[in-house]
Amino acid sequence: MGARKRRSVTRRTRSPSINQQSRPQVSDTRVGELITRCESLLHRLGCSRASIVVEITSDGKLIAGALGLNFNGVATGRVIIDDQLLKALPYDELEFVLAHEVSHIFRNHLADSLTAAMVRALIEGEARKDDRVKLLLLGWDVWKVIRASQGHLPPTAATTRANELEADALAVWLTRDKETAKRFLLRIVGDNPDAPSHVWEVFGTTMPLPALSMRDRLAALDLLPY
Repeated sequence: MGARKRRSVTRRTRSPSINQQSRPQVSDTRVGELITRCESLLHRLGCSRASIVVEITSDGKLIAGALGLNFNGVATGRVIIDDQLLKALPYDELEFVLAHEVSHIFRNHLADSLTAAMVRALIEGEARKDDRVKLLLLGWDVWKVIRASQGHLPPTAATTRANELEADALAVWLTRDKETAKRFLLRIVGDNPDAPSHVWEVFGTTMPLPALSMRDRLAALDLLPY
């Protein structure tokens, strides 16, 4: 979802089984409540069935994220939330986070990300065997940087940007609370709206090149008619 932003889908049971090391001091009852809230949000988006796993993480690498698919109105997946974020957020901000993440599942944003990642992985595999492909990959990354300097995002970064803005819009539609959404987004960047929300990868590593700034997300929220 945000500045520290996205494992295969597993089936949820009504008694959630969460790895104890990644779920400090979060009860099964609490996790079950989060699952119920996520599934309720998906039903409101139009899913006829929803089966969600909620994972509480403490590795510090991710604020919140989602992995999952929606096939013909049947949504299944995993919503991941940082344990410190879970403890810190009031109910209304947490509702926005959950709504944002299940919106990624509802709109099948994982498929977009996986497609781009698979293409990149295939090219990088060939580059390890063929120096000509390696040079081609390097040239592609240089071209992305040049295009970014001209105000044009590379395709993968543009997809990330579009997906995040769409998830924000759907989350606000679900919660009908634009001000809470804005308050949360500022919270996770220390009230600095110019901080990057998401960055993109170039030269095989994540660079401080924003696909989306928090100011972009706040401006997009202001344009929503609801």
